[in-house]
Order: sequence, then C-alpha cells, then structure tokens
Amino acid sequence: MKHLLKFILPTVLVSGVALAQFDPNLVGGGDSLGSGVSSPFADLGYASTADYTAAKAQGYGPSKGDATLWGHAQQSTSGNSQQISGSSQNYGNVYTNLGNQNGASVSKTTFQPVFDCTAAVGSPGYDNYADCTNAVSKQYALVDYTLYNQAKTASSALQLYCGAVCTTVNKSVFETAQSNQSAFDIDKANGSDGTTAGTLTAADLTAHNVTLNATWNSGSRKNWLIAYANQPSENTSSPMSAANHPTTGAGNWQDKLNAYSLADVSWWYLQQVLAGTITTPGLSTDLFASAGLGASYSTQEVVTQVTTASSSINSSNYASKSAFQSYITTLLTPTWDATPATAIAKNLATAASGSSIVTSSASVSGGTVSYQITGADNSSFAISSGGAVTTASSLAAGTYNFNVVATPNVGTAITKAFSVDVNTVPTLASFACGSGFVSTAYSCTTPSATDADGDALTYSLVGAPSWLSINASTGALSGTPSATGTASGIKVSVSDGSDTSMSAAFSVVINANPGSALASTSTAATSSQVSDWATFGVNSAITTDLTTNNTCGASGNQSCLAAFNAQKASSSCTLPGSSATAAQLETYIACVMIEHHTAVANATTIATPASSQLTICQGNNTAKAFPLPTTCGHSQWTCSVQTGPSSWSVNNTTNQLIVPASYATAGNVTVTIRMALGIYSPAYTKDVQKTYNMTQGFNSSNSYHSSNVSNVVGAWNNCNNKGGRIMTCAETSADSNLGNKILCYPSGSTPAYSVKTYSYNSRYYNTPSTSCGFGSSANAKSTRNNYNGTYSCGNTQSSGWSYGCTNLPTC
Repeated sequence: MKHLLKFILPTVLVSGVALAQFDPNLVGGGDSLGSGVSSPFADLGYASTADYTAAKAQGYGPSKGDATLWGHAQQSTSGNSQQISGSSQNYGNVYTNLGNQNGASVSKTTFQPVFDCTAAVGSPGYDNYADCTNAVSKQYALVDYTLYNQAKTASSALQLYCGAVCTTVNKSVFETAQSNQSAFDIDKANGSDGTTAGTLTAADLTAHNVTLNATWNSGSRKNWLIAYANQPSENTSSPMSAANHPTTGAGNWQDKLNAYSLADVSWWYLQQVLAGTITTPGLSTDLFASAGLGASYSTQEVVTQVTTASSSINSSNYASKSAFQSYITTLLTPTWDATPATAIAKNLATAASGSSIVTSSASVSGGTVSYQITGADNSSFAISSGGAVTTASSLAAGTYNFNVVATPNVGTAITKAFSVDVNTVPTLASFACGSGFVSTAYSCTTPSATDADGDALTYSLVGAPSWLSINASTGALSGTPSATGTASGIKVSVSDGSDTSMSAAFSVVINANPGSALASTSTAATSSQVSDWATFGVNSAITTDLTTNNTCGASGNQSCLAAFNAQKASSSCTLPGSSATAAQLETYIACVMIEHHTAVANATTIATPASSQLTICQGNNTAKAFPLPTTCGHSQWTCSVQTGPSSWSVNNTTNQLIVPASYATAGNVTVTIRMALGIYSPAYTKDVQKTYNMTQGFNSSNSYHSSNVSNVVGAWNNCNNKGGRIMTCAETSADSNLGNKILCYPSGSTPAYSVKTYSYNSRYYNTPSTSCGFGSSANAKSTRNNYNGTYSCGNTQSSGWSYGCTNLPTC
C-alpha cells in the first residue's frame, strides 16, 4: 500500500527536495501521511499541514524562507518581541502592533517589508525603521541606505533641483540631480524620462525666485511663455536645455526665458489653441496683437468670431499669419439679424416722410456694423445706425428700389436689395341701397371703385346679413330676404391686393309685399311706397308717372297718385294681396289708371268741319288740318291714324288730323282715329271714325300743265273740269311761266267760238274750214295744222305743248 501511494502521486520540489503534491484536506492523519508517514511540510519548517494551509492562504509558499517568515509572523502575533534577530534595538513593538492589527492572518506582502526593514535597521543599515520604509517606497533597495542618507543631507544646490527635501523624490531623480545638477532639463522640461513634455509652472518660477521682465510679467503672457518653454523642442536643444540654474550664471532660466521673442511665442501659442492642443488660457485680443496680426485683427469681435468657429478651423487656415488673416476676413462677414422682406408693399397714406419701411439690421458677434443706402432711389430713403429704413420724404405711388449695405469694422460688407411698392388706396364712391321685399330678389348696384394704379379690385361685404352677397368682381349686391326687418351696419370693402377701402355703413330695409297695402281700398299709397314698387320690379315708367305727373283728373291738373288713390277706392280692379308679383302689380295699377282716364276722357267724337266739302289744295304744298277728339290733347293719351290714307297723320301736340298737300284724290274718305293710354300695360285704346267728302282745289288763279291731251280741245276740257277755263292766247303770251309751244284760245270768248293755235313762228291761223264738235258744242270750229296746212278736229300737235288754266276755285 505504501509503495502504491508513492507510485500514483506526482512530485514537486520544495527547497530542492521532491515532495508529493497532495491536498491535506483529502489526506487524513494530521502530521502523517497515512500510517506513520511524516508530512513533507514539516521538513520545510511548517508546524503541520494545517499550519501550511493557513500560511498559503496569506501568500506564503512551500519554502524554508517562507516557513521561517511565517513563523516570525506567528510569533509577532503572540506578542514575542525578541524574535527580531540581528537588531541592536528593540523593535518588537512594531511586530506586536502589526500582529495586533492583523491577527494571525497577517499576509506575506504586509509582513515582508516590515520584517526586511526591521532587519535592515542599525549600523550598517538605515538609521531607523521609518527611513527604511520611506526609502523602499521611493525605489531605494535595502542596501541603498548610504545613497538615501545622502539624499537626506543633500546640499542646497541639490535640493534646488530635486526638491526642498531630496528624500521626497525617487532614487533615479536624485541620482540624476547628483550627476549634472540640471533639474530644469530633467524634471521640469522633458520629464523624468527625457522625452515627454515638461511640467514647468508659474509656481515653479516663483519658488526659484525667477523674475520675468515686463514683456512676460502678466498672467496670460506668462502662461504662453511657460507653455512654449515646456515643449520638447525647446529642451532637447538650446536654449533651455543648457539652463542649469534658475537665476545664477550665464544662460540661467531667467535670462533665457526673458530672451524669448514675444511674436514667436504668441504665434506658436495661438496655433496651439487653434489646433486644440492648448485650451487654457484661450484666445484674446493681446494674443492676436502679440502674434503680429495687426490692429484690425486684434479686436474682441475677431476673437469672438474665431472662438465660435474654432471647431471648423483646420491647419491650412493658420499655416501662416497671412493665411490666418485671410481666413478671418472671410469669417467676419455680417449676417442679417432676421430675414427682412425684400418686396415691400406700402399704402400711399403711410408713405409720408419718416414712415417706417423695414428693419434691416445685421451684426457681427462682438463687433459693430455701419449702414448705407445705395441704389437707384437711395435719396428717397434714410437709414438709422441700427439699420431701420424710413422714407426721407413723402413718396408718390410707384415702385422704388434701393440697397442696404452693412459694413463691419473688420471683414466683408454685405448688401441686400429692396423693392418698395407705394400703393394708391382704391376709392369707392358713396352710395345708398334701397329697400327690398320679403321673398323677392333684392339687388343694389355698388358704384365701381377706382384705383389709380390700375390694380385689379376685389369687393367683399362686412357686417351683411346671411342672405345678402356681393359679386367680387363688380360689387353688385344681391340676395333674397326671407323676413322683414332692417339690416344695419353693412359695409362694402374693396381691395387692390395691398390696401383696402371701406364704404360708410348703410342699412337695407326689407318690407312686406306691397300687394298687402294695395289690396286695402281704404289705405292711400304714398310716394315712398311707390318708389319701393320700382325696387319690387314694377316698370319705372309707371311709378314715375304716379309720383311726378300732375296732369290727371278731368281738368288735367290733378296729381296722378291722388287720382290713382281716388279711383282705387271705387275700382273694380283686383289684386292677389301679399302674394302679388311685380307683373300683377303692374296689371292692377294699369287697370285702375285706365278706369280713371276713361272716366275723364269725355270727348270721344271728332268734330265736323265747317264745310262738308273739304277742298284739297295742291298747288303750293300746303297741308290741310282737321280737328281731333279733345282726349287726344290729354298728356296721358296718344292718338294715331288706325285706318285711312297712309299719308294722313296725327299731330298730338296740336291735336289735329293732317292731310298733306301731296294728297290729290277727291271723294269720300273714312278715317279711324285710335286713342291709346299707352303708359300702362296693357295699353287702353278707344277708336273713333269720321268720313270726309274731299274735292280738289287750287290756291292760285293760274295753273300750268304740260300737254297731256291730243289737242286744244282736250286742254279746254281739262280746265273746265277743274272749275276754270283755258287761258287765251293774249293771256299766255303775257305769262312768262309758259314755253314757246302753247295751246290757247284767240280771245276770252266762250269755247263756242273759233279756235286759234299759236305756232312756232307766232303766226295765227284764223280761218277754220272744218266744223268740229267742241266739247258738247256742235258748232265749234276746227283747228288748222300749221305743219301741213290742213284743218281738222283731230290731233294738231306732237307732245311737248303746254297750256294754262285760269279762273280756278281757291282753298
């Protein structure tokens, strides 16, 4: 069994001895492995397997050194202060205190340094336990007590570079200070490893009594200088790498720092801030000025704008001072505080001098902007220091163009163009709308509005009842009211798209149907009611006749409205009442007025002229006038020839029947005269007739005719038929109205005497040889034909001869 266990357990080496690895929690026997086998940990110095297990839990390993160290820890725990071997002093209280604090489970990592430093105290060794532990914490070994003691007693020069007390720095720092005494180069500039940026601060300068000149002795500039001196490039070569003392000797810190160029340091610092490698302190006007950018680029406005834009700035923007200046110039362009409307409509009434046009202010953060008006119409406008544009004088209607130029004190100016349309307000003439009637279409014509600019106009209603509407293009009002009443406060608005004019308020009165009042025979109609009838739709000729005509009644001097009311009371005419239409009202009014005029038209016959034989006078174109019925003379009646000769007519002004002079037909003529009351519809008419016995007559003693007969006998008969006789040859020769070829009698004797002809050569032929019948006379003489020398009763002339009749009756 012993050999079997040996065979299956792997082995481990403990202090050079091969030990079986085992888990004491699995193997019983306490101090023995199996029956009587010794624990391998007992050979290392552990009291038992359980003791090793407890030590292992605190970081102690399977070695004799750890077992011994564990034993000291156990003894310290028990308060045995004599276990510190090799010490000339009694530091058992340290053990004891440590044990009291940590108990039996004090760990190796805690106990080992205490044990080592306790052992190292004394001569030779550290002067005391505290020195040892402090040295160990600063990377000194137990054998470096001599170096540590030197650090404790370092000279003032060494202390200047490694700290007020050199024991506060790591071993390597003190060793470097001992080797070259250049704390600035080692610790302050490049860091302890000689490659990273240094940590020189303003407090370091103060601690080392470094005094800066006026160029650098300010908060911001001192910070630029320290940051510049701390950069590696300034400490791996001249000037700061050779500065071995803050204030003493050639090339000390103080002299080298004061010798830096302000322009170089500030430009470098400005670039670092723009690159984002330095954030505090940031940009300032002094930094821009010190970097040599110039006064225009060293304002707070520039600093604010660059700070605001810092996130978008790249290295090309500050590659050189000139590049950075160009970038700033571009950056410092003003912006409009708001987006002002550039197309502005102004009412002519508000375009007086000083009227506000637009606020066009611009700004550059932290800076100022000045303004100027330019452009075609710049003289018509003014601008304030704040960018508010007003009119410089009163403006006429029209379009004005100008520009606002906003110029920053640094940067690029901006320009915005504006157009101002000064508009003439449309005008609307005053008007009034009449009354209306329930359930009857209502209308009112609004006078056309005018606009001096020629703008299209739009009409609308304000405060109107729901039933009333307006034509947006013409302004005409229309609608059908459903109830009586008065709608007040109505206004018509007209707009040209920019400005609006409003009419004065007016009212519309809606009355009941006029048929209601007319149907009452006891109620007299008034002029106001008659005017409303026209609105209702009654023909205006009828309503005007009633309200303005005073030629009614039997005497023709009565108000027609009074005559209407008088006749209405006894009229047989009827009206539907409140449901009447305009056409029914017209019919009713016409019926009443026809009844009235018929009653007063008392002369309806034509008076007979003085003679029953009416002579028609034809000679001098004088018309004949005959009388008419007296009704035709009334202003409300019109008379006309209904039947009879078409050339006969009626003169209603003189109340006469006119027969023209051109009428030449004798005999009985029957004429029908129509009397019409045409102002009303349907018109009232009445016809009367008269027969006239017409005879022809002349108004001159002589009448001349061309020869329309075959001989002088025919001419004689024609004159006799007209009631006269043919003219003698003596009469014709004395009458210049006759030509050279004349038919005539030789004397003024009766026609029974011999006939003579008047020839071309004015010779008379007197001896008739032929007996002819002359008219009804059998013993009449014949006439000689002067062309062939014969006498006959037949044709004696060719056409073209003339004759005259005399002793004719007159008109």
